[in-house]
Amino acid sequence: MIVAFWGRGDYIVIMRLYNTCNGWCAQEGEQLGYLGEFDLDRWLSLDDPIRDVKDEFAATGKSPLAALSPMLPVTSQEIMMEINTSSAAAQASDEDAPLCPACGYDLRGTIGDRCSECGETFDRALLSTSALPWARYRQVGSVRAYLRTVWLITIGSPALAHEVSKQHDAHCARIFRRITGVILGIILAGAFVATEIGAGGLWFVAVQPDPVMLGNPAAAHWIYDLLVPWSAGATIPGIIPLMLMLLGFQITRSQEPLFRLPGASPRRQQSLTAVASYTVAPMVWLLPAVLFIVAARMVLFVVAGRITHAGPLLTATFVLLLIGLAFGAIGFAASAVRGVQWAVRCRHAGLGRAGLAVAQLFALWLGGLLLILGLLPWCVGFLWIVIDSFR
Repeated sequence: MIVAFWGRGDYIVIMRLYNTCNGWCAQEGEQLGYLGEFDLDRWLSLDDPIRDVKDEFAATGKSPLAALSPMLPVTSQEIMMEINTSSAAAQASDEDAPLCPACGYDLRGTIGDRCSECGETFDRALLSTSALPWARYRQVGSVRAYLRTVWLITIGSPALAHEVSKQHDAHCARIFRRITGVILGIILAGAFVATEIGAGGLWFVAVQPDPVMLGNPAAAHWIYDLLVPWSAGATIPGIIPLMLMLLGFQITRSQEPLFRLPGASPRRQQSLTAVASYTVAPMVWLLPAVLFIVAARMVLFVVAGRITHAGPLLTATFVLLLIGLAFGAIGFAASAVRGVQWAVRCRHAGLGRAGLAVAQLFALWLGGLLLILGLLPWCVGFLWIVIDSFR
C-alpha cells in the first residue's frame, strides 16, 4: 500500500490511497478520493490509524469511504516515511521550478509562453538553460568560454538578462571565480612589483618623518603609533604582493552578500551565489589597464633621459595613461553595474534597492581594502617590531 499525502500545520491531509497488492482496487494506482483531515498527534498515537480514521470519518459522513473496504494494515512509521518522501520530492520539485524572469512567479502551472501573474512573455526552453558560455566550457574550450563570458557580462548582453531566474552549476561558477581571482591577484601584485622596480625599492611605502607633525607631538604620537607598524609590515619584501593576491580573491567574493535571498531554498541560494561569482568577470579588464599604465611609465622614463623631441613622447605617455585608466574604469564600473543589476533582479526590486546595493557593494570593497591592505600589514609589522625588540 502507498499512501500519498502531505502535512498542513498540525494535520495530515490524506489525498490518495493506492493498493499494490491482491485485488483491493480494480487497477493499481486508482484514485480513491479525498479523505479529509486528521490531527497528526492523534494519528501517531493510534494502534491502527487507517482503521480508526476510516471509522471516524465514516461515522461523521465527511468523505466517501464505501469504496475503501477491506483495508490493509499500515503502521504510523510507514505513514511518516511516506510523509518524508513526499515532502522531499515536493521540495526538489519547487527548487527546479522555472521562474518568471520579470516577477519570479512559479511557471509550472502556466500554459503558453506568457506569465499569468505579470503578463511577461518568455521562452520556456531558455529558462532552464544558462546562456553563459562558461556553463559549456568543457564543450567549447576553457579559454574561449572564459573570454566570451567576460565580454558578454561586460557589455550587458540581452542574452544574459534572465540568468538570475535559472539554475546554475555551483561547481562551474567556483572554477570561474577562482580563475578570475588568480588573474586579478596577479594583476594587482604585478602592478605593485613593477612600481617597486621602477622606484628602486620600497621606500615609497615607508613612513617618513614629517616636520609639521613633529611640531605637534600630541597629534604625531598616535598617528605614528598607527603608521609605523603598518610601514614595518609593508616594507617586508613580498608582504604587499601577497596581500594584493589575497585582495584579488576577496574582490571576487565581495558580490555574494548582495545575492543572499531570505527564505530561498538551499539550492536556489546556491544558484544565486553562482550568479554572483560571474558578476566579477569584468574585473579582468584591469589587465590591459595595468599594461597600458606600465607602458606609459616606461615612455615617461625615456622622456626623462631626453632634452629634445620630448613633446611627442609626452603626448604618447598621456594617451597610454588615459587608455589604461579607461580600461580600469570599465572593469570596476561594469562589475558594479552587473552585480547591482542582477542582485535587484533576483529580488524583483526597484531603484531603492539598487541604491542600497550600490552602497553595500562599495562598502564591501572598501572594507576588504582596509582589512587586507591596512589591518593585515599592520599586524605583521607589529609582530615584527615585537620580535625585533627581543634581539
